[in-house]
Amino acid sequence: MNGTGIVWDGYDKISDTGLMGTEHNGSNLLTAGNTYTYSYSKDQGVEIESLLAQGVVTLGVRATSVNGTGGIKAVDGQFVFVPYDNTPPTVTVDIVNASLNDGTNSSLVSFEFSEDVTGFDDSDVNVSGGTLSDFTQVDGNSYTAIFTADDAVETIGSVSVAADSYTDIAGNNGGAGTDTVTIDTLNPTLAVDIVNASLNDGTNSSLVSFEFSEDVTGFDDSDVNVSGGTLSDFTQVDGNSYTAIFTADDAVETIGSVSVAADSYTDIAGNNGGAGTDTVTIDTLNPTLAVDIVNASLNDGTNSSLVSFEFSEDVTGFDDSDVNVSGGTLSDFTQVDGNSYTAIFTADDAVETTGSVSVAADSYTDIAGNNGGAGSDTVTIDTLNPTVGITFDNSPLTGQNFSTTVTFQFSEAVSGFTASDVTLTKGVLSNFTSVNGDTYTATFTATDFQSPTGTVAVSNDYFDTLGNQGVANSANIAMTVGGGPDPNDGPSGGDSVIGSGTIGADSITGSTGDDDLSGIDGTDTINGGDGNDTINGGTGADIIRGGTGNDNIIGLGGFDLIYGGSGNDTINGGNGNDTIVGGFGNDSLIGGGGDTFQFLSIYDQQDVITGFNDTIVFDITGASAFTALGSGALGTTTYTGAIDGGYLTYSGGVLSYDADGSAGSTFSPLAIVTLIGSPTLSDTNVLFQAL
Repeated sequence: MNGTGIVWDGYDKISDTGLMGTEHNGSNLLTAGNTYTYSYSKDQGVEIESLLAQGVVTLGVRATSVNGTGGIKAVDGQFVFVPYDNTPPTVTVDIVNASLNDGTNSSLVSFEFSEDVTGFDDSDVNVSGGTLSDFTQVDGNSYTAIFTADDAVETIGSVSVAADSYTDIAGNNGGAGTDTVTIDTLNPTLAVDIVNASLNDGTNSSLVSFEFSEDVTGFDDSDVNVSGGTLSDFTQVDGNSYTAIFTADDAVETIGSVSVAADSYTDIAGNNGGAGTDTVTIDTLNPTLAVDIVNASLNDGTNSSLVSFEFSEDVTGFDDSDVNVSGGTLSDFTQVDGNSYTAIFTADDAVETTGSVSVAADSYTDIAGNNGGAGSDTVTIDTLNPTVGITFDNSPLTGQNFSTTVTFQFSEAVSGFTASDVTLTKGVLSNFTSVNGDTYTATFTATDFQSPTGTVAVSNDYFDTLGNQGVANSANIAMTVGGGPDPNDGPSGGDSVIGSGTIGADSITGSTGDDDLSGIDGTDTINGGDGNDTINGGTGADIIRGGTGNDNIIGLGGFDLIYGGSGNDTINGGNGNDTIVGGFGNDSLIGGGGDTFQFLSIYDQQDVITGFNDTIVFDITGASAFTALGSGALGTTTYTGAIDGGYLTYSGGVLSYDADGSAGSTFSPLAIVTLIGSPTLSDTNVLFQAL
């Protein structure tokens, strides 16, 4: 700045008493650091007072003219010139960090002025893209603050000071200052896309895309969380795109997902990434089928059953052509709803088998297209009618063996079979016994000794255990009963017939009356007929049949074969070694001198046997006398019998016991047994002596 005749060149002060009143020409400069004293008049240039009042910093004085044109005179004598300053202050704004992000979102800001200033505070600072805090004055020309970037932005932040918003100490207005910073606090985002909306057995995998809002770093397949399946073929397409393949788990019905957690990756600026996820409907659960044949078994009485087909879910593509049937036929196939069907299974006739209704795997699908599983159920089928075979242990029947065991052997176990289902000709049935479920026995005894055959017939009034009705059957048995006349035939009156009295062999037959018959000495055949007869065999080896009456028979001395018949007879064998058969009645059998008794267990349960010295024979052909042997191998043993056991037999003088009671088993021979004392047979209890 130029005053009148003065140039200000930057000197600090001038004061020199040696220059008092001296005028300098324009070529002389005041020396900085010295003190000069000038005398001047107010009309000779610049008034020093006015300069002092301006408060300048630097003053340089040089006279431009002499003596009145550029001289300076002090008014009050010696004084100090204060330097003069009219330069505006400047400011440098510096945001220290070149860029800001989530990781480093704030920076120190410095305000450096060219000189000390006044009137400057944080209100003079303009901020964009963030906020200012911690505003601090360091000294007269230095200030600091903290700039914090706004969150979730991608911009250029700035801190600026406007011109004229402060002054220096001399009052000069300050200049403007500004700085900028790159801000990226915008977090990257991620869109996960499972391309297929749903997956099933037919299509069980889908492309998955990972699309970021900007390029990212630190992202790989380990950052991906998968539910309901597995991830494969993870591939980076470019800086912000990745792909993979999602494969659904098998046999599940669920919602699958592919997700990336927040903060598992960053953008290039270092900002943490946001989460991303997508879901997919998964149905790889194969439908199942429960087939139920409601009836557990089928037979002639109930030969059909409802069949239900219950699926685990709604299905499609299922009809009766998908059903396989064994042992019967299917009808009335009906859809109840989306997962339920019914039908009727009817068993084949005349079979004994296991029926089945089945559906093969993969013959239907659920709504999602998953192949269905197999289903099956079985039913016991017995529509086979039971049959019966009839067999006889002895055939033909004779006068000496006129009874036999009849066995009814069924093809399977039966129920409802009783003796009333059996019809006979030429005989009677007794001792009807169930051996087991499919085997029955009885004793057939001939009643018409002149008939060549008898018949045993079974009606169809029996059933197997499942209710199938039986098939009727019959069998004939040959009968050659002694070849003699019918003991029921004879004279019509009550006769008294005595043999010839000689050694001859007589044939004597009583009438239907009460006869007195004697054979005398010959080998006689004597038939008592129907009456209550008294018969004496004589001394010969006689064959005596008492007939149907209550007879009194004495064999006398011969080796006699005596049949009591059907009456309640008293039979005395006499002195011979006789064989005595009591017959059907409740007989009293007397052995005599040394007899063998033939005991018919069926008909002689109330017989009383006394007085013999040899062997008792139990004729149990087709029947039974005893069920078990008593304990004890030595001494006197009691054998307790029961009807129809079939456990004892006699052959060759040996009484044998069937140890387990089953037909066809090996018999255990005992020994010839000798009756001791005078035993009686009561309720099939007989006392023997074991050898």
